[in-house]
Amino acid sequence: MPYTSKGTFYVFHPCQYHHEAPTVLLINGLGCNMTIWDDIVPMLTKSFHVIQYDFRDTGASLRSKVEASLGWSVFLEEIENIFVCCNISSNVHLVGHGAGGLIALKFAERHSYVQSVTLINTPLYVPSSVIEKEMNLRMSTALYSELIDCITPLLCYPNTPSKMQRLKKMMMSWSFHTYLDYFCFFCKEIGKDFLSFSNLGVPVCILAGEKDSLYPTQMQFSYTHLFSNGRFFIIPNASNLVMIDQPELCAQFIIHFASSEKEQNPSPYFLYNMIPTYGSLQEDLQNIFKRRNIEVYCLSSFKVMVNGKEIVGRWNRRKAKNIFLFIAYYHSVTREQLYEEFWPNIDITSAQNQLRVSLAHIRHIFKQNGISIDEIMFIDRKTISIQPLCYVDIFGLEKSIEAMKAEQRIEVKEKMYISVVSNLGKYFFPDLYDDWIVMKKYDMEEELYAIGEQLLGQIRLAKRRYELLKIMLKMNLVKEGLLNEFVCLSRKLGKEQDILKYICRDFDMHTLEY
Repeated sequence: MPYTSKGTFYVFHPCQYHHEAPTVLLINGLGCNMTIWDDIVPMLTKSFHVIQYDFRDTGASLRSKVEASLGWSVFLEEIENIFVCCNISSNVHLVGHGAGGLIALKFAERHSYVQSVTLINTPLYVPSSVIEKEMNLRMSTALYSELIDCITPLLCYPNTPSKMQRLKKMMMSWSFHTYLDYFCFFCKEIGKDFLSFSNLGVPVCILAGEKDSLYPTQMQFSYTHLFSNGRFFIIPNASNLVMIDQPELCAQFIIHFASSEKEQNPSPYFLYNMIPTYGSLQEDLQNIFKRRNIEVYCLSSFKVMVNGKEIVGRWNRRKAKNIFLFIAYYHSVTREQLYEEFWPNIDITSAQNQLRVSLAHIRHIFKQNGISIDEIMFIDRKTISIQPLCYVDIFGLEKSIEAMKAEQRIEVKEKMYISVVSNLGKYFFPDLYDDWIVMKKYDMEEELYAIGEQLLGQIRLAKRRYELLKIMLKMNLVKEGLLNEFVCLSRKLGKEQDILKYICRDFDMHTLEY
């Protein structure tokens, strides 16, 4: 069996046609093992030698007898040992999924023989609030099987039973203790050396799954700004594990990127290239990546946070909060979009003046808080954008809705639904009445209603139906056809007081049947 001296299990697949072919090393993410690459290996070996491996204490690798603390040296030395065993010291391309992408970048910083790095749905930066939430979710889970049931539906699209069986088997190759150790390590490391990657001279390709709700494409697109030769591709109809959802496309992108001359014109699939057309890249990066962690909240109340500090000011004046939220959500907008959204009924000259006044007011709010607007937003004659390290809480709700829609197990979907809807206020997006946000709220309410209706169509137990209806009523997600059932169930379960609490204030009781 192919093991390194440290007990790491690896498999070397020689190139089918060329003995002197370059080598591709595949690095999986947390909770995964090397089997996630099985579908693309036969395609890659037409052009490359290919290596798969399992992290220490996971998959087929041997379990360590001595407890050792995790550090980057552990992951990098693991790869170095594999290359020694395979007698490889040149012409290497790294492909990393999730946290494996971070390992690939760290290894490329240390070794000059790395020719390119491909990142697949890799989180280079995540807001601290999101990291804390994800850590709490995992640390509060009593059983590993429960955590697996929550995570696996988010990894693939479409979410088929065969894929779920495969993913569960894969995640069970990790012990719960090992998974938590690895997860906590990477949570502490994500974003710590974010800007150091700007000095990496190696070409970097970012592959993002179109349907990935864990790391949305707009977030991954922003990472491309970091690399001097960065490219960005979207894999359609794929979630987080694009190599399982779309193996042919995934392999095609990897082969093209690793094989092509990086200074040549981009391929037809090439969506974004950050080679600057003027000025110094390093100067551009210094201007772009001021280390500002921006968080915008609007679901329960409007709030802007920068590096954990709330930005206070007169956000209700001059359409400041409305415009700032619009830009933060879409990351980059044109001035024409702003005119049409916020001043559709006045002439263009007046709209231009109104926008100028609003931007000046936003600039003043940040200045009062000791921050230059140039560290937050990029404003030119045509477009206005917010710097890439920006999180909007709408993203989290959208992610949760997509996860519930993808979930096939009724019990898991029910728990997710109750958790999401319970945490929403009855009137979310308060004091926001712009057309785009009203439509977004309407669409979300319709999706939440449809999910609730789907659950009711499959749940028969009276107590579970009652609890679900109560949650939906709290958000006004129950239409009149279900109100009679709630009244009947309230009486049947001795909860008559809930009729007054959840119905009478919002509906005419005379319309209900008794």
